Amino acid sequence: MNGIKIIAIVVCYHPSHELLINSLASYASYVDKILVWRNSLLPNGLESELASRFEVEFRGDCTNVGIPTALNTAWKEAVAGNYDCLLTMDQDSIWHNFDAFLSQALDHGLCKCFYAPIVTMMGETVHPGVEPSLTPIDNALTSGMLIPISVLNEVEGWDKRFKIDAVDLEFCLHARSLGIQCWRCSSGWLAHRLGDRRPASFLGLHFYTYNYSPERLYGIYRNHIIVLRRYRGKASKEASQSFVHNWVRRRPIRILLGEENRWAKFHAIIRGIRDGLLS
Repeated sequence: MNGIKIIAIVVCYHPSHELLINSLASYASYVDKILVWRNSLLPNGLESELASRFEVEFRGDCTNVGIPTALNTAWKEAVAGNYDCLLTMDQDSIWHNFDAFLSQALDHGLCKCFYAPIVTMMGETVHPGVEPSLTPIDNALTSGMLIPISVLNEVEGWDKRFKIDAVDLEFCLHARSLGIQCWRCSSGWLAHRLGDRRPASFLGLHFYTYNYSPERLYGIYRNHIIVLRRYRGKASKEASQSFVHNWVRRRPIRILLGEENRWAKFHAIIRGIRDGLLS
């Protein structure tokens, strides 16, 4: 599109066969190559089906090395292959109107900025406005980021000290500290599955739980606290307030009222907060 050369990477860890196929189908025709990074073995028959349907190449030896190693490898391959942009994707995300998102981003330009979509939970719908707009934002999910290679060269990729959690927040705040703006394009959106989302209720109150393991909760709290402290003064109030609202006020209550193994999870949260503050 418009002579822009785009490479995409999707990082996979025990993916759903059907969901991964649908994910790639939602953007494959608009990119020049897709790297499928294997942080685990893929389901039987999935590799051959991906290879038969899409322009894909496989990377990773099925060992879980986390997200930054995969993304930084894709960045280096993008540089070597003279690509203009890298699209970073999660295995549990499906694009809607990716062509409109891409057109809006490219029309705005690829200088000193990168782009992210509106994100909804899987099953929800967004109706883009009649006149799509761009909104400056402070943080975005890794999944759906469209990043010029020149920006990646300046930011120097992703921080390998974080394996999964807060990788996206660290990248966005690091970029912002360098004067690089993230823009949210409203002309397309990404449906995303977050955690093991289940409905729950307590005394007539209905809500959703996400059922992260204690290990994931430890990483979420530890890493986010480290990043927010690292960019103190550079991080926006929005990022800090969002973490406090979602992970300090809301999530512990939902874990207490609607999840199993809650005491192990609270122990992990306390350890994560402690280690984040001491790091």
